[in-house]
Amino acid sequence: TDCVLLAAREIMRESPPDLVISGINRGGNIADDITYSGTIAAAMEATLLGIPAIALSQVCDDRHKVKWATAEHWLPGVLKRILRVRWPLNVFVNVNFPDLIARSVKGIAVAPQAQCEGGSDPVRGVDPRGQPYWWIGGAREDQPVPPGTDLDAVERGSIAVTPLTLDLTHGPTLKALRRAMP
Repeated sequence: TDCVLLAAREIMRESPPDLVISGINRGGNIADDITYSGTIAAAMEATLLGIPAIALSQVCDDRHKVKWATAEHWLPGVLKRILRVRWPLNVFVNVNFPDLIARSVKGIAVAPQAQCEGGSDPVRGVDPRGQPYWWIGGAREDQPVPPGTDLDAVERGSIAVTPLTLDLTHGPTLKALRRAMP
């Protein structure tokens, strides 16, 4: 987020950007895992500054080579379609390309963010210097995929396009808490 803030408010102060494109991230930013993402955070920062933003991620399996050519092939058309739409200042768009070769992609799915049960467990590892580290936001093979969501779209071989909002307030609970605390 600091890179967007510095660019918009200092480096490009005289001519701030009309659009911020964050990414392309190596790995998906899907479902609840978006909360761990610097790619998403950069798009959020741009949105906070009043600059339209799009976050891009290429889903990948660490056991195989990243299929960057998929995003390269599909991105121009996806961006063209997204930019035809005007969205509110507190919204940014999240795009995830599936872990497939470009010709195998089934299309583009506009879908809500998935909410999965229980989150993912941290995975412990050891770096080359023998120091422990933890990887957060790993696979959720044992959980059902909510149908019609960003996660479902990518798992079915489509590009997931998800509008996200900065306002994380839950309206019904806000009202209930206000009633409980007059």
